[in-house]
Amino acid sequence: MELLSTGTKMLETMLMRVPPATGSDGAYTHQGEDWIYMLKGELEIWLDEAECYVLHENESFWFESNRGHRWYNPGKKEVVIIWVNTPPTF
Repeated sequence: MELLSTGTKMLETMLMRVPPATGSDGAYTHQGEDWIYMLKGELEIWLDEAECYVLHENESFWFESNRGHRWYNPGKKEVVIIWVNTPPTF
């Protein structure tokens, strides 16, 4: 993960690279919002362990962060995304 925003108070912007067949270590929740923009690859976003959204290159996705969320790269290629969340958590 590469932090793209510095000195911000309300949001955090990261460039993330996700190797094939890897994902988050379980689901997360926090206050605020998350927004993802897909630069490369395919990524599964799971919300509340009930809804799965598959994102592809040049697509974006937004959700409220108080929902349990996790992510996974089901493909054979690296995923590259820009991930923005509020408030900053890293």
